[in-house]
Amino acid sequence: MATQRDLQAEDTRKKIMHAASEEIYRVGFQSASVGEILRKLGISKGCFYHHFPTKQELGYAVLEENFAQFQAEIWQPVFNDPNPLRAVIKMLGNAGNIIDKERVKLGCPINNLAQEMSPIDEGFRTRVEKIYQLWRTRLTESLLRAQKDGHMRRNVQAGEIAVLIMTVMQGAVGIAKNAQNHAMFADCTRGLTRYLKSLQLNN
Repeated sequence: MATQRDLQAEDTRKKIMHAASEEIYRVGFQSASVGEILRKLGISKGCFYHHFPTKQELGYAVLEENFAQFQAEIWQPVFNDPNPLRAVIKMLGNAGNIIDKERVKLGCPINNLAQEMSPIDEGFRTRVEKIYQLWRTRLTESLLRAQKDGHMRRNVQAGEIAVLIMTVMQGAVGIAKNAQNHAMFADCTRGLTRYLKSLQLNN
């Protein structure tokens, strides 16, 4: 049974993670300041380092716990949908559910770290790849189910379609971020939407 001290420690860790997630998302990992995070929270360095021995460990935790959870929450409705191909098409048609004003300004937090840190830090690279691999696997499984249930043509490779969806969507978020234009996401994904609709059956 957790003690009051354990609960307080867990609460402190969550606060650090939340503040660090915002800082890293806003300015990137390398520019993120542990001092700024501590200032915002009003906690000591000793308290911080009790939970995270290094800034790098903090970054890994933010990626694996907070940013990965954010990604999972976006895609879970697709994975759970009886017709996942239709669910992806619906998602693309409602860009506001994927890329709000904050994401237009700052982009995808996972892709940001992939671009910034994967070339220089193997720990970040392998952790990002693990998240992407899980996304590919879950999306491929969902599309295979769509084929099995007669919602999607069987003369295409589900794995290839999953990678295509991921690639286009990540690229579209990046282009919208650079343009600082919400409408760019829909412009970039319109061709993908048409292609996915051509794969539909019995809808």
